[in-house]
Amino acid sequence: MPDFKEENRDHLTSTSADSQQFNHLNSNPKLQSSEPPATDFFSELERLEHNASLYWEMKSYRIAKKTYADLAQLYLKAEYFQKAIWSFELAGLTAASESLSRSLENHLAHAAIESFEPLSSVGPMKVILEGGVIAIHRSSIYWGREIAAAKLDRLLGLRIVPATVKRKVGLIGSLQYFVKDTRRPTLHLLRNSQQKNELGGALQKQRFFDELIGNPDRHERNFGIRPGKKIVSWDHLCCFPSRFSDSETKSVSEWFPPKQDWETFQSLNASTIEKELMPYLPTDNLKALMENRERLLSLGNAFVLVSDPSAS
Repeated sequence: MPDFKEENRDHLTSTSADSQQFNHLNSNPKLQSSEPPATDFFSELERLEHNASLYWEMKSYRIAKKTYADLAQLYLKAEYFQKAIWSFELAGLTAASESLSRSLENHLAHAAIESFEPLSSVGPMKVILEGGVIAIHRSSIYWGREIAAAKLDRLLGLRIVPATVKRKVGLIGSLQYFVKDTRRPTLHLLRNSQQKNELGGALQKQRFFDELIGNPDRHERNFGIRPGKKIVSWDHLCCFPSRFSDSETKSVSEWFPPKQDWETFQSLNASTIEKELMPYLPTDNLKALMENRERLLSLGNAFVLVSDPSAS
């Protein structure tokens, strides 16, 4: 098959619709960024991630999108493909993001396996694919839930769950792209007010996602922190139950996501979710998810009215 890395190295410039958007972003001299220092490429990535997040928080969206477009190109150069996909999305370069996402999923599903090794006696396996792409394979009977989580994350535009596909590595299971250079959160992250403030909306995105899919097992070993106040989440085998318990429901303020994510959730059609997730979830589990979706919509809309009466 064609070399995945070479095929996607100049991905943005080969996508005509996004090339026009990218050129438009670059047309303003005020938006020009300096060349990354050759001596410290990865520090430049972190700097740009920090700046892009800061611009976004300041609602300087044009500058933020330009910065994310630059980041996407640099991530391709560094062979950080999932981060490139997410950066293309944040830059508003949808065609490039979708095309690269399809390429990555195809590589995960079909590329030759160079090696694999178990990470524990009964746990997941680390898999090295053609071209050195690293992925994690899980062969639990609930492997479909890993794919469902990745599909739902993409529909919601949360950008916290990496690309995941069905793949046989000894046994049939899920194969998830491994996002490099994430750091493990501290043991008391969820109770540490300083880190909560540092992560801001990213932690709320994850809490919202966990509330939606019924995740009972989020802890410091199944998510990581990456530059730019962003989170990467994995290990969703215990999610998507066949029945959600109201007794486990948190206060709405604990899980309510950032405004833009809530609006995406509100506008996402139920039939779209069902179509995407049906191949990976049993009927009862999918039905329970859709009922939970309705419950969260009702709770969230009431919370918005109380918090901001002008929203009515």
